[in-house]
Amino acid sequence: MPPPGERSVLVIIEILRVGGALAGWARRSAPDSGTSDRPLELEIVLDGVPIQRFTTGQPRPDLGAALGFTTRFLEPVRLLDFCTGRVTFELPDRDPSIPVTVQFTGEARALLLDAVAERLTTTFGSDVGAELAGALRHVESRATRSKEAGSVAGRSDAAEQVEQTLRDLGLDWRTTEQTSLIPLPLGYVSADGSVMVGHEGQLLLVGGSNGVLEQALQPLGPDVRTLVAGWADLFEQRAIQCAQWRQRFVQIVIPEKQTVLRSACPAAIPTPTAVAAQLDAAVYTRPHAVAAYLNLLPVLQQVAQRELPFPRTDSHLTPGANYACFAAILNKMGLESPFDPTFSATGSIVGDLSERLLGMPLREAVWAHSGSLAAESAAPRLKTAMDPTDGGHIGSHYSWESPQAPLDACVVCFGNSFFERGAPRGLSYWFARAFREFHFIWTPELDAEYAASIGASHVLGQTIERYLVSLPSR
Repeated sequence: MPPPGERSVLVIIEILRVGGALAGWARRSAPDSGTSDRPLELEIVLDGVPIQRFTTGQPRPDLGAALGFTTRFLEPVRLLDFCTGRVTFELPDRDPSIPVTVQFTGEARALLLDAVAERLTTTFGSDVGAELAGALRHVESRATRSKEAGSVAGRSDAAEQVEQTLRDLGLDWRTTEQTSLIPLPLGYVSADGSVMVGHEGQLLLVGGSNGVLEQALQPLGPDVRTLVAGWADLFEQRAIQCAQWRQRFVQIVIPEKQTVLRSACPAAIPTPTAVAAQLDAAVYTRPHAVAAYLNLLPVLQQVAQRELPFPRTDSHLTPGANYACFAAILNKMGLESPFDPTFSATGSIVGDLSERLLGMPLREAVWAHSGSLAAESAAPRLKTAMDPTDGGHIGSHYSWESPQAPLDACVVCFGNSFFERGAPRGLSYWFARAFREFHFIWTPELDAEYAASIGASHVLGQTIERYLVSLPSR
């Protein structure tokens, strides 16, 4: 139960750096006792799942009280997630009837408006989008989120009224895991050209900066053969360099969703890409690379025999497939997984492809592992959390230490979003809990000398099928 007289909480966000800092102030209020300046503990919730806690109490002379807070995001979120309701703020272990209202001011508010304007331009085209974005900036936009009202910025009063009535009846589209069986034509493409509707309700990545569809249709010619040889030579060089530093090296390649789920992809689109199709054979001719090379396609195909390895609305792995890949990587490292998780608890995710296609997030049910390893006493401590100042991903560096971890070793991975920054659906989640020390650096390059400087005994290089179109320098 809440403390006597506590009826609402107001959170003001002044600085918002996705993947970085979050700063502002928060204050309790109650009709019978005015405001309260006592320190306040708040919880950041992503897709209905608490991801971290922080406490107010920093001095704020401008407010005449210690109401301030500064924290860092421990899991990846986007600016639009604050507008669509994916990210909310709550009082942990408190009465859910107490609303937590969030308001964005100054720099944080401007960033949110820019993110919404950019989405309008992407969805409706440059001319119409620019007009809508201009109108948006001239309207007093309320980028607020209330636990009680559940409002989303940009909704009309009529829509809010209807949605409130439906919420009173127990139907809230923002939190439900059910979807309507509205058929979409096979091959329907998102407005930005990045996502296509495949068979069996699967959303497939076909566009984007890496031109996934173009790669799939690229014929096997001299350019492809040169690129394949370049990758095989690079893997060989990495293996030799790591051996010189007495490090055990594993090179991981994760296939595309449509390569694993071939039945979800229209027959006219070949899979895998020409480069991926030839890479195995090329690596097998390099004596050092072949010992380190791990193509996770067979692992994910085996997962597909019992469950979907990818959510229908996402380009990343389900929790079960993520753990299967973790166990396979450990096996390639000459180790066995110290965990035996069961996947019997139903969780949900908001897929990264759904909003590209429909302009709105869709929540999808997935199997999650029972219990929370993060709640265990031996959970890892976040040691390093560095993100690029430009808001991008390349160069992010996260590390964890866990003196009580079952595997007494230091491991570093040079990879991408499939490892992520420690989120439960990323491979870093398991590695940070299995090893005494684990580093994740978001980069396509590999630096064996740096790995040696931190005392890493194992080095992981990780890429995905669509990134094979571009060869890193090392």
